[in-house]
Amino acid sequence: MGVEFLRSEAWWLKFSWFGLGYSQHVNYPFLQAASVGGVYLLSFVIAAANGALAWALEKSARGRVIPLAAEVLAIAGLHWAGSAALEGERQGAGYSIAGVEGEGKDLEWFLERTEKVLDEHPETRLVVWPEWSIPERLPAGSATLIRIRELAKKRGVPILFGGTRAAEGGAADDFENTVFLVRPDGDVETQAKSEPVPFFADGRPAAGRKPLHAGSARIGVAVCYDMDFPYVSRDLARQEALAFVIPTMDALSWGGMQHRQHAAMAGLRAVEHRKWLVRVASSGISRAVDPYGHDHLDRGIGEGEPFVAEVGLDDRLTLYARYGYLLPSLCLMASVLITLAGLVRSRRRAEAGSAG
Repeated sequence: MGVEFLRSEAWWLKFSWFGLGYSQHVNYPFLQAASVGGVYLLSFVIAAANGALAWALEKSARGRVIPLAAEVLAIAGLHWAGSAALEGERQGAGYSIAGVEGEGKDLEWFLERTEKVLDEHPETRLVVWPEWSIPERLPAGSATLIRIRELAKKRGVPILFGGTRAAEGGAADDFENTVFLVRPDGDVETQAKSEPVPFFADGRPAAGRKPLHAGSARIGVAVCYDMDFPYVSRDLARQEALAFVIPTMDALSWGGMQHRQHAAMAGLRAVEHRKWLVRVASSGISRAVDPYGHDHLDRGIGEGEPFVAEVGLDDRLTLYARYGYLLPSLCLMASVLITLAGLVRSRRRAEAGSAG
């Protein structure tokens, strides 16, 4: 857990993929433990199970019983608690989010698709386009923003989409990969990407993050890669986000395995914070995940028709949201101390051997 926390959040080249806990994304009873300790707790239990098995193979018959029994009881307890949570789960809906998938399309294409989905689903409360749906700099008075503002005002529905903006205080070519929320009253809120993809031309990182206001709903927006990092959703949940939205650019050329793994990771964020999550992909896999990890969309890889997801708004703050850093931080410190102690012992043995 300490190593996963280090490479996922605690050093400069963050990369959270391949965490052990993500392998349990459809093991729904076990998955519920993420609301207590996040994906790190799942990784801890998996690593402990492997450690207990290795211990049993190395030790005598008497030494095998305790670690294996403790691990079996821990896993059984987590499954029992998770099953109980699923039996009492709340999946209230009532807030409709429309997603318009599209890769390499122009503004007119997105506007036409948005009109279509709003005609078919007038109950829609928020329309979401993917990351990089408008790949151009968007100053306050740009013609593109004006067109989108006109549509939002005409239909009375906020429109959230991905574009770019010039980075404040940077060079002429510096930019931020940014989500724009255009409301019917003409106001525009923005959120830049917190974790630009390393080695990509993905802009400068955001200075901070906060929920955006789509009517009375506070929506926590994480731009694509951002939702792979637990601290982003944890920060938004602490600021009273009621649901999560992820505009995502998953290029079709990146391959099926990448699409499936990236989409699977998003579901952990919903369980960790007991909030609905809607992921709108350019041509990857769009999802609507309830607070217990169940998927409410059946979307394959590739660009599809616009969809509408009925989600709920939840103001719960989970134990993980309150104390998310505590458990993995303690494990990281323990790992450092154990490593140092091992180095000291090795050195003392070497010195004793030399003296002998």
